[in-house]
Amino acid sequence: MLRFPLVILTFCFWLASPASTGKVAGLELSVAKASVIALSAGDMEIFLDTETYIITATAGPNGSIDPSGQVEVEHGDSQTFTIAPNTGYNIANVWVDGTNIGAVESYTFENVTSNHTISAAFSVKTYSINAGAGPNGTIQPQD
Repeated sequence: MLRFPLVILTFCFWLASPASTGKVAGLELSVAKASVIALSAGDMEIFLDTETYIITATAGPNGSIDPSGQVEVEHGDSQTFTIAPNTGYNIANVWVDGTNIGAVESYTFENVTSNHTISAAFSVKTYSINAGAGPNGTIQPQD
């Protein structure tokens, strides 16, 4: 018995010659590219494609997410995203599928089996200045 790893497949199309008997004698499995599988039985071929999903990645102004846009991921694969603020900004929040996961610099979707979203927002860095004068001077404004 032949055993293959579990893969989710989507039927693409099949070809058969007019003389095909429909009998399955000598089944042959071939991989044309990473995501397309062809099954051959005599003069009939069936083409299957592995399931793919889209992760939509967006970043607000003053930062980036990499990769960005519509990222295609095959069923069961993982995809990592890197979030980076521009100079003078911080990561404010990152949302995965609508849930705020905080100000993280990267996120990995593992064992992808559905479409997802990831988005990032950024905020300007702020600094505190504590002003104080010595005994012979003043600073305006004072704390």
